[in-house]
Amino acid sequence: MTEHEFEMAQRLEESARLAGIEAARRASATKGTPDCVDCEAPISAKRRAAVPHAQRCAECQTIIEKARKHGR
Repeated sequence: MTEHEFEMAQRLEESARLAGIEAARRASATKGTPDCVDCEAPISAKRRAAVPHAQRCAECQTIIEKARKHGR
């Protein structure tokens, strides 16, 4: 890898990191919902207390996170 390619990779990584941080900030600023936006099941009081901005139940959120991890 050339120095230029390395610098480009660093910039892309930094850009992705900053975009992720901004997305997390926006998500935490939103108001949570009593029901999951995906399956429409009630979001448990325990989850809403732990994650006040939750839009998904724990099960649907786990599915989303696994899909992101595997690039889907």
